[in-house]
Amino acid sequence: MSGKNKHFKYEDRVVIQQSLKEKLSFKEIGKLLNKDCTSVSREIRRHVVTTYTGTWGKVFIDCIHRDKCLISNLCNNESCTRPICKGCREHCNSEDCPSYKKEICSNLEKPPYVCTGCSSYNTCKLPKIIYKADVADRVYRNQLKELRNGVTIYEEEASKLAAIFKEGTKKGQSIHHIVIANGGEDTIGYSEKTIYNYIALGVIPGVINLDLPRKVRYRKRKKNSNQYIKVDKSCRVGRTYDDYLAFMKEGNNIYLPVVEMDSVEGKKGIGEKVCLTLLFTSCSMMFGFLRDSNSSSSVIAIFNNLKITLGEDLFAKLFPVILTDRGSEFSDPKAIEMSLDGKRQLTHVFYCDPMNSNQKPEVERCHADFRRIVPKGTSLNSFSQDDIQKAFGHVAAIPRQQYFDKTASQLFITIYGEDTFNKLGGVLVSPKDANLTPKLLAK
Repeated sequence: MSGKNKHFKYEDRVVIQQSLKEKLSFKEIGKLLNKDCTSVSREIRRHVVTTYTGTWGKVFIDCIHRDKCLISNLCNNESCTRPICKGCREHCNSEDCPSYKKEICSNLEKPPYVCTGCSSYNTCKLPKIIYKADVADRVYRNQLKELRNGVTIYEEEASKLAAIFKEGTKKGQSIHHIVIANGGEDTIGYSEKTIYNYIALGVIPGVINLDLPRKVRYRKRKKNSNQYIKVDKSCRVGRTYDDYLAFMKEGNNIYLPVVEMDSVEGKKGIGEKVCLTLLFTSCSMMFGFLRDSNSSSSVIAIFNNLKITLGEDLFAKLFPVILTDRGSEFSDPKAIEMSLDGKRQLTHVFYCDPMNSNQKPEVERCHADFRRIVPKGTSLNSFSQDDIQKAFGHVAAIPRQQYFDKTASQLFITIYGEDTFNKLGGVLVSPKDANLTPKLLAK
């Protein structure tokens, strides 16, 4: 076939969408497009969209007991007028209900893997899995753009390289020596020049230029400012700032609280601790979490611990939307979004545009307050998690004019409760006792 192994165009995707409505098979669609049927299948499954729209006059409910459920008073609210909880947006259709059991449509486990063209589409209350040509083409174009940017390496690969090159450099071996001794470039999977670049950029843990016997003799070359490392090449597809704005306009999402996430560095370099910051925009309350390194695994470990400490239901209510920058430490959004068993999405992670700190201004402003206590360039290695919590407790004790001179900690406790404040490690400080100088953490 002349069209085999070629990229799908927008016009091709329109044909796929229409053909699905007409209930054509993958083989029949492939003949129309002069493509292999497996390519058509892969295109559809990669670019499906899930909607939770329910049906005419009825909310989305995916519980298998939805038609006969008689459970009542899940919220324990005496003012609630519902005779039964079925259809309640707050408690029905969630793990709050002891009889909740998610139903998965068996038709989605076989071709065409979508609800498009299904005779029950307009009456089904389950999630709708659909293929939309415009969405598929936009996601594909964004993904293609992302994949062609920068230098890419997975964290697992960087660790494997570290295991090889740390041992060799300790023995005074050159990069060429190590590459040859370990089977050559084909075996290692990277050229010598790439290895040198990765070491210079600090990508390979535990290996620096000073470990190389000849590299330190050469004059330092000017680095390309556009070169950067990404851990997951496709992590931002469907999670851009434009996607965030579109998501917040859908249904009742405009009322969802947003948490801005960032990192605060002390001294730069290998072995330096970093602080993860989470700011609740509803009240400008920021919490800090100390990490031993600026890696994605350290961020995921903190979020896993929060899911355990808070409980996944409370976690989902506190963090429905997370907005962050494009740092490599945030390049595994699925691990942040999903429950510990990987079966339920608890939050949605989105990324700001490059060089646009104005898209998350609250976290940047609170960082400036934190820098009054821990000036830029101060190593965080001498601080404990208690020190970090203490510092952010004093930052949260600043009266805010936009909140009628209430403090962030007061507002957070009013909105979310003191128990939640304590579980997140909050430290309550009165405005009178707030100390915003380096003396607060002086050892």
